[in-house]
Amino acid sequence: MGSWCDLRIGKLEFDSWKEEPLPILMSLFTESERRSGPIPPERWTEFFGVEPDDLKGERSDFLEYVAPARTIAERLDFLGFTTDLSRRAFEVGRRSQLQDQRNTLANLISFGASESNPGYLAAVTSEVSVLENDLSPESWIDGLRAIRDRSLVSTQRGNSAPMFNYPPLLQYMVRYSTEFGFPGCLDPRFALRLMTEALETEDVVYDLSYLYLGEYVDLTDPIIEIAISLLSHEDRIARRVVVLTEGSTDTWVLQRSMRLLVPDIADFFSFMDFEGARVEGGAAALASIVKAFVATGIENRVLALFDNDTAGLAALRRLGSIKFPKNILALQYPPLWLASDYPTLGPNGLTSMDVNRMACSLELYLGIDVLKNEDSNLLPIHWRAFDSSVGQY
Repeated sequence: MGSWCDLRIGKLEFDSWKEEPLPILMSLFTESERRSGPIPPERWTEFFGVEPDDLKGERSDFLEYVAPARTIAERLDFLGFTTDLSRRAFEVGRRSQLQDQRNTLANLISFGASESNPGYLAAVTSEVSVLENDLSPESWIDGLRAIRDRSLVSTQRGNSAPMFNYPPLLQYMVRYSTEFGFPGCLDPRFALRLMTEALETEDVVYDLSYLYLGEYVDLTDPIIEIAISLLSHEDRIARRVVVLTEGSTDTWVLQRSMRLLVPDIADFFSFMDFEGARVEGGAAALASIVKAFVATGIENRVLALFDNDTAGLAALRRLGSIKFPKNILALQYPPLWLASDYPTLGPNGLTSMDVNRMACSLELYLGIDVLKNEDSNLLPIHWRAFDSSVGQY
C-alpha cells in the first residue's frame, strides 16, 4: 500500500503527493469539512486489493476533506487567486513553455532526431502545435469538461482509451499526470482556480485515506492547523484578515453574521478580543489602534470598521494625514437606506432626516423589527452633543 494523498475535483485527479499533503492546498479546507468512517464494502478492493475478511485487525477507515468547488473558488479569490489572475498566469506559462519546446524542437532537428528518435520528435512537434494554436485558458477549461464527460484519465495513470480519435488538445492534456497540462506555473492554486471554474458543480476532495491507513496521520491530528503552521510567512499572513471594530458588540454581531452570510470564508477573518485583552472601545480608541498598527508595520491584512456616525467620521478625518500601507484599510459602515429618512429628536422636536455619517451605529443595520417600539414606531435618534471638528451633532 502506497503512502500518498491526492486532490481531485469530481472524478478528475488534480495531483498527488507522497507521505504528506501540500500545505497551500490543505489549508484551503476547514476541520468542519473532514469526512471519515469505515471504508464502504464496494471500495474495499480499491483500497486493499483484498476482501474485508482478509485484513482483520488493520485500519480500515477513510479520511478526506470535502468542500464544494464554489467554496474553494471563493477562498482562492479571497487569497488573490482570482480567475483573471489565473488566466494571466496561464498565458505567461504557455508562452514560456512554447519557447522551451521550440528550443527543444530545434535541437532535435539539428541532431537528426527524425531518424534516431522519430517518436519523441513527433511528440514535441505536436506539443508545439497545441501550444501555438489550440491552448488558451478557455480551451483548457472546455477540455477539462470534455475529459470529465468522457471519463478520461491521464495516460500516465493507466488511461486505456485510444487517444488518436480525440483532438490534439485533449491528447496534450491527458499526457500529463498532474494539473492536466496547465502550462508552466509554479503555484498550483492558479490551476486549481480555473479547474473550479470549469467544474463548479463538483466537490473538491483532498483524500488522505492512504496516509491514515499507512499510519502517517491519525484521526485525532489537527491536520488543518498543522498545514497552516507549515505555510510560508507570506501565505500565513495572506490567509487571515484582522478586523478591528469600535467595540465588543460590533465584533459579536459581525462574527455571527459572517457565519450566516459568508460561511465559506468566515474562518479566514480574525476579530479583536475586547474582553480578553481589556481593550478600550470607541472611535477614538480604534483610531489609536490603527495608528499603532501602521507604525509597527504589521504585515497582515487589516480592516478597521468605524460606525457610520459623527464620531466615526471625526476619527477617520484625524487619520487622514497618515500614509496607510496597502494592507491596512479604514472604513465606515456603508450608507444605509433606512437611515436616509429616519426619525430624530432634538432641539426642534421630532423630525425625520438623513442620519448617514451622523448616527448609524451597527444596531441600525440589524433590521427594522429591532428598531421599533411596542407601538411599531421606529425609535428616534436623540441628538446629544455637537462635534466641532466635523460641524455636526
